[in-house]
Parts: sequence; structure tokens; C-alpha cells
Amino acid sequence: MLLMVFGTILILFIGLVSIDFEKIDKKRYYLILAIGFIVTRVLSIVYWFGVAGHHGTGDLNNIFGYQANQVIQGNMPYLDFESHYSPYFPYLISLPYLVYNQPVSVLSLFVVFDFLTLIIGGIYVSETWNIKYKHMYYWIYSYVPLTWVFITFWNQDEVISAFFIILSMLLIHRNQEWKAAIFMGLGFLVTKFLILVFFIPLFLLMKKPIRNGFLTLGLILIGYLPFIALGADVLMPFTAEAGYYPVGANPWVIFDAIGLSIPWYLPHIIVLVCLFTLALLFMTSNRLHYLSPEATIVLFSLVYMLISKKSFSFYVPFFLVFVIIIFMRFYDGLENKNGVTILFVAYLISFSLLYQSVWVFRAMQVLTIDWYIAAVVYTVALVSQILLIWTLLKFQYREHEFYYWRLDLFIKSLLKQDNGAAL
Repeated sequence: MLLMVFGTILILFIGLVSIDFEKIDKKRYYLILAIGFIVTRVLSIVYWFGVAGHHGTGDLNNIFGYQANQVIQGNMPYLDFESHYSPYFPYLISLPYLVYNQPVSVLSLFVVFDFLTLIIGGIYVSETWNIKYKHMYYWIYSYVPLTWVFITFWNQDEVISAFFIILSMLLIHRNQEWKAAIFMGLGFLVTKFLILVFFIPLFLLMKKPIRNGFLTLGLILIGYLPFIALGADVLMPFTAEAGYYPVGANPWVIFDAIGLSIPWYLPHIIVLVCLFTLALLFMTSNRLHYLSPEATIVLFSLVYMLISKKSFSFYVPFFLVFVIIIFMRFYDGLENKNGVTILFVAYLISFSLLYQSVWVFRAMQVLTIDWYIAAVVYTVALVSQILLIWTLLKFQYREHEFYYWRLDLFIKSLLKQDNGAAL
């Protein structure tokens, strides 16, 4: 696997420094992309499971495969079996089982959503920027190791949420906010509760977030009605977090390592307060409105990753499309393109370290060699996220102000209407 990872990184780098994305032979270029996508996604799955004898991770067999089998047998999530996902996620992943009743079939669904994310992201780039950078985006997304490794080897599902996030972003850009609200509701129902973090910046970008928020909420409530009517424990995904240990480059990992007992709900409260405070900054002043929509999505993501009790490397695909777009904007504006490319790849590698340090911190005694290695990994992952936040806030172009919904202006307009009616 490492050989393939370094190979795709090399292809990624060579393509960025040698291809003129403005003057490409489209047929040849898209053929190369198609071959790369098939090799990294489809053929790697065939290799791992057909040749190397890989049986999949615990998530694939004990969670995805188990839940898919349960719903095929007529059982209901939250009522007949445990699920930490949104209510219709088990039904979605059961679809490939109708064709091939093995856990590996679920990966075909992830690959489909990965492809859809690739395509929708390219459309978004072309509509908000230009064709040249759409081609560049396709190259980066196809060969960045995080996406295909997390699907084919680690068997993770975050790319489904990524699809609904970028699709909603595209619809908001097209001023089709009600469609975005519908897909946000559907996205919540078929993925996981974590997608709610990304709803905050998406609603901030809407001109009518309250109306569309009710539309999203109404759709979600309708989706939950069958489960509530049958007495299912719809809060199961929340209550299941009670005994979960901290993961990633966040302070809770350190507290857990030194034996400091923290109430399970405290990290969640602090995350909500921080995200709400950040949202208030956008809603009550123009101070951060120089940030592009992509930068805002990444900013909310990084704040969550730094403070959340669980900061899996696997969460990066949630906002990877937007990290790529931000990289391309820096790439376009700076002369040292090789240096920017190296820094981008280094950022992605550091993100892949988020999950690694927790095991050594929990299992090894302090001051051992393994503990020092874990501490270095933790520090690199933590600093990289902080540096990316600093980069977003410091080096974003400030000559343009983007639209974000203002709560204070909305309240003033309501008061003005009331005063006019009274007169």
C-alpha cells in the first residue's frame, strides 16, 4: 500500500508541475484520469480483497456489513439493532447487498459517491472559477491518496457526506437554496450526525437561511416519523458517545492519557459553543466576510477537528474538496508553485496522522521511545491544523467581500417593519 501511496503522490506532483491545464488534449487527459481513478479505486479493491486476502476493517464487517444484513432481514435501526449513524444509512449501504451479499460490496457504493463528488466538485470549480482549474481539480482529487486509501483500505464512508456537502454548495451558488435545503436534509438522513457541522456555514451562505432551515428540519422530522412511531431510540447516536475514548490531535487525548476524567458531554458542549461563537462572528459583523465560501467551510471543519473529542483522519474527506480549491487559489496567486505544492502535500500527510498518536498514548508508559514518537506525531498533526487556520485568516485575498447572512441586519429589518406597521 505504501508503494501505491507514494506512487500517486509522485504522479500528483509531476502532473501539477508539468501539465498546462489550460492547453490539454481533453480526450487524452480524461483517459488518463479514468485510468487513474479505476486503478486507485476499483483495481485496488480487487487487489486487496481478491489477491492479498484482505478481509476488510472492523467497520466494514462489524458495522456496515452487519447493519446492511439487519435491514435486509427486516430489522429497524435504533429499535432492533444498534446504529451510530443516521436512520437511513443502513438502508443505503444495503443496496449493494442486493447484488452481492458480502461486506466488500459496500465499497462499490463508496466508490460511486467518490466519483460523484469528483464530478460535482469539478462543476463547482468551473462555475465559480474557470475550466483550467476544473481540470486541475480533477487531477488533484483523483490522485490525492487520502480519498482512495480511506475507501479501499480503511473502508470509510465519509465521502457520502462529502457529496451532499459539495452538491449543496453548488446549489447555493446557483441561487437554488430550496434545492440545497432538500439535499441537506436528505444528506443528514442517509449519512451521520457529523454532517450538521457543515450545515452551519452552508446556511450562513444562504440569503434565506431561516426559511430553508425549516425546510431541512421538516424533511428530517418526516424521515424520523416511522422510527418515532415504533418507539425506536432515535437518540442512540448521541448517547453512544458516552463511553467513547478521545481520538486525534485534540486536548481530550492528552487529558485521557494523563488519567484526567472528563464528563462525556463536556467536549460536545464546548464544540457547540465554539462553533456557535464562530457563526456569530459571521452573523453580526463583516470582519470575516473576506473569507471565500470554501475557506469558511474549511475553517469550521478545522475548529471542529481541534476541539472535538473525535478527530479521525477519516473526517478529512468531508472538506477535502474545499482544501483542494483553497490550494489552487494559492497556487494561482503565488510564484513559488513548487513550494506551495510541497506544502499542500505535507498538510495532507499531517492530516493522515490525526488518528495515529492515540494508541501509543493510551498503551505505552510515559518517556518511552514509542511515547516520544506519538508525541511528535500528535504535535505535527496539531500544529498543521493551527497553521492552516492561520493561513486561511492571514493570506486570503481581502479585496473582495463575500456574502454571509447577517442576523443583526435581519433583526433591524424586522424592527423597521414593525415600526412602519405601527405608524
